[in-house]
Amino acid sequence: MSARTRIAAAAGAPGATRLGRWLRRTIGRAACAAGLLALPALAALATPPTPSALGAAFRVVDSGASPTIEIRLRPSVAYDRVTVEPGSGVASLAPPCVFEPVAAGQTYTCRVTVAHTAGQASLTLNVVGQRPPVAGARRAADISHYTLRDPGFAAPPVTRAGRPPQGLVATPPRS
Repeated sequence: MSARTRIAAAAGAPGATRLGRWLRRTIGRAACAAGLLALPALAALATPPTPSALGAAFRVVDSGASPTIEIRLRPSVAYDRVTVEPGSGVASLAPPCVFEPVAAGQTYTCRVTVAHTAGQASLTLNVVGQRPPVAGARRAADISHYTLRDPGFAAPPVTRAGRPPQGLVATPPRS
């Protein structure tokens, strides 16, 4: 007879419900303890996020309909070219921001004024650094993203399909 069968028999036998409950609780606690013991091992397998070699820092200088954003770079490696590119939600980006060549350890700064695309909740700026090609390998690129929400964007109300509005009760019609 297996352990599961013995537990079921003990839980269903008259006068043995206390033993059955105790066994189920003990097995449940053992399974929980095994899961908790496995968490550190799984966490050790996860890789922590690594900062970009671009060393990009973003600061909103002027907020409003067309915010001005300051981008400060302090790269840890040399790049052939670093550009600030418009991402999603950007209608326009002025002036163009390009650094070439970029030396490791130096500080580079530029300010850009961006305009939000109508109907978008946020905008994204991408800082793309292209490294010099290594012999026999493809050109490497590092990318850093910055997302800024649009303060003028009003999100549409969210409705859950198939559910009545709050305060109403879904009951079948009486016949």
